[in-house]
Amino acid sequence: MARTITATLTQSDFERPVYRELFELIATQIEVDKPHDPASVAAALTQTGRAAGHRGTQLSRALSDATMAGGAPEAAGHYAITVVSAAYRRGSRVGPVHLPEPTHARGGVGELIPWRTVRDALHGVPAATRDHVLPERVWRFDGTDVPGTFTGTDLHLGRRPTAKSLQRYDCVPPGGGRFDLPDELLPNCWRNKPTGTTDVMGRMRWDAPSLTIRTEFFKPEKGQYLHPQWDDHDPTHRVNRPITHLEAARLQGFSDDFRWCGSKIGIAKQIGNAVPVGLAHALAEHLKPHLAQRRTRRTARHLTPVPAVA
Repeated sequence: MARTITATLTQSDFERPVYRELFELIATQIEVDKPHDPASVAAALTQTGRAAGHRGTQLSRALSDATMAGGAPEAAGHYAITVVSAAYRRGSRVGPVHLPEPTHARGGVGELIPWRTVRDALHGVPAATRDHVLPERVWRFDGTDVPGTFTGTDLHLGRRPTAKSLQRYDCVPPGGGRFDLPDELLPNCWRNKPTGTTDVMGRMRWDAPSLTIRTEFFKPEKGQYLHPQWDDHDPTHRVNRPITHLEAARLQGFSDDFRWCGSKIGIAKQIGNAVPVGLAHALAEHLKPHLAQRRTRRTARHLTPVPAVA
């Protein structure tokens, strides 16, 4: 039952980042066949170094709240189904939606394929960025000169954040977000909004899939776009910057030799508005036999002889 639940739910089913992180830890315990009762989860928090500091207090409190919620263990399956049904990403105004059988799962379960993670997508990309501007290059397209073309490390562009922005970045662990910022670093818009917008100023996790790449992925205040590299004990081993255009393109499934044209903002819009390459391929594979069937029927209609008129 536990494996079924963790294979069905994902971190995005939980509104608050602290519960997402707690779910990820419990799912890992289940995946490696370790106990996942409250005492064992609390011990795992300590063993993985997550029980320390402000974040540790939040996680321990979340674990306590979940433990004291009063749910009977035998009803866990019912609660999981309820969460899935209520999740906005799986809801529909036209009635119940019957989900297809899963193809992927955390680490692979049975015959399911392991998730492709941020670590997989960003493998080999250096932490240091190349520059903050694109190379001077022009491409003639349809009679007009446009910036380009750019590939690979051309797009590994950094930004020039303020000192306060860097302070904020340094407070956010993997899976965390604006709720990890101390009060003195909160802008008024967040201080006055205690709920919602949970992914903003968020840091990615190496061993989880990326969240949606939007058109302003280079702004951490727009989503979970801080680089995943983090070290609890050594701040010099943290990468405190948002992901680059190259990293965003990789997360969307584009190869490094894909050629881009336009300004920095224009290319960011192309990357964020794109259908991820893997999703486009899966949709095309699904539609291909249906389109072939229609083409065959249409051809057959055209070849049907017209009866002669007596």
